[in-house]
Amino acid sequence: MSSSSAPCSTSFTFSRAPPELLAEFFLWSVQGGPAKPLINEAPMNLASVSRQWRAVALCTPDLWTHLSLTVAPERRTDDGLTNWLPLLTLWLDRSQSLPLSYTLQFKSSQNWSERDMWAIVTVFRPLIDALLLQSQRWKNVGIHTPNVDSHPSLYLDIKGLNLPHLEFLALSGTVADDVELSLTSETAPHLTSVALPALSLQNSSLPWSQLTTLYIKDDNPSPFHIYSIVDVLSRCFHLQKLHIQTHIDFGKTIGLSFTIPPPLTLPYLSHLRLGVEMEMIMERLLPALDCPALTTLSFYGCPNATSSPSIATFVERHFPQYRSATLPLAPQRPEIETVEIGFEGLHRDPTLFIRFWRMFSPGVKRIGMHLDESNAMFLMMLYETCKVMWPRADGFGLRITTSGPALEEVVLSMEAGYMCLHPDILPKTLNHLTLLLDGDRCGYGPDGGAAIYDEDERSNGSGPFFPCAQLKRIHVRMIENDQAPSPINVLLVLDVVKETVRYILRDFVRRGLELSFERTDKCCLFA
Repeated sequence: MSSSSAPCSTSFTFSRAPPELLAEFFLWSVQGGPAKPLINEAPMNLASVSRQWRAVALCTPDLWTHLSLTVAPERRTDDGLTNWLPLLTLWLDRSQSLPLSYTLQFKSSQNWSERDMWAIVTVFRPLIDALLLQSQRWKNVGIHTPNVDSHPSLYLDIKGLNLPHLEFLALSGTVADDVELSLTSETAPHLTSVALPALSLQNSSLPWSQLTTLYIKDDNPSPFHIYSIVDVLSRCFHLQKLHIQTHIDFGKTIGLSFTIPPPLTLPYLSHLRLGVEMEMIMERLLPALDCPALTTLSFYGCPNATSSPSIATFVERHFPQYRSATLPLAPQRPEIETVEIGFEGLHRDPTLFIRFWRMFSPGVKRIGMHLDESNAMFLMMLYETCKVMWPRADGFGLRITTSGPALEEVVLSMEAGYMCLHPDILPKTLNHLTLLLDGDRCGYGPDGGAAIYDEDERSNGSGPFFPCAQLKRIHVRMIENDQAPSPINVLLVLDVVKETVRYILRDFVRRGLELSFERTDKCCLFA
């Protein structure tokens, strides 16, 4: 068949596809996340291909149950802002009576003005009123507004509503300060995840015993908000995942004295993410937390986590080897299997990385890391740490038995904007990942015996090598958010390094590694 006839054949094939098959194809095209109401993206573009496709799209209400709206005043006139309501109404009508998942984000302009806030209020109230009329259909709800000190009220009343499908509720910015939130296990029987500032949570009435996931995000709060955090956590006995992200102006802490809040045990908490910038806050918060079921730690948003004394003390308290050495009769805890490191910056002291990883000896199974200037040092010190975990003989000829490093997977997260500014970081990081595969060509092997090389093997590197870690998988996450550059710019940057990257990835496959790739708007590994 000639190439010129291929498009016609493809169009003819799709035109003959049964509506049920087309509907499944349409649903597959939007499964990545909430759809944006853009004419060139699914599902809007699907409804404009042909009459048949439009009919199928309009008869598939599941296609219209997920929506993400971003309202930016600087891109719109006052008349343009009011056009969002007909668009939302269209989406609500097409989703019929199915449960709704939506995110509304109101962004401030670069040069923030009071006029921008009033513009947001102009469009905010009609949109919220339309959604409140459909509250019995809410499933996953996120409403985010700018956070400013002086603003017109964005009062949101979520009390006494019947929310039979609601599972996740997220509010941030000014709207989180103006919310009236009162829910019970009868009005919201399926609510398990909430994202709110600590003070808003403290002043809300929620079915706390139902909550399994909690996101506490505060932007420039009072330093004493750590007591609000602990108070809220004391209500969430069944919590399994906890994200704490806060940014405090250092000037607010000068001259203040803090006491450690009363100790609190979260018996079911398995995932903890810390995004706290100040050591002063962590050294008060972390000693109050006891998490016996902890298996996953993320320090995304927590600079210099590897050198934090508070984090080191917290990890040592929760690692089973440390517990069994100091408290032999204490019950064995689960191992911390996943650790994610955020942006560390350039490290002057490489021993900090080694000390950090040795706290997890024999090591974690899964490491998440973000493209950063510290990647080279990070991986080199991880290599040194893994190397000493293999069985070896000491100076007296006695065999030191260990199980070897447990590391199986590395997750590499790349923020598109950062990668465009530093295109050389990706190939450098991939090159250093080969250290964990090549291992040590001198010293001791996995069986504890010394490796023996002749001169030719030493010179050409053909001797046997012992992998530093038994890596099985490398997962690459491309983070794309509203601040990310255009896909075209990203592709141009990748084009500069594509040959190097292609060669390294091909080498990984040859070694038997499983490679996977993901596009996401989530920075944290388990967000």
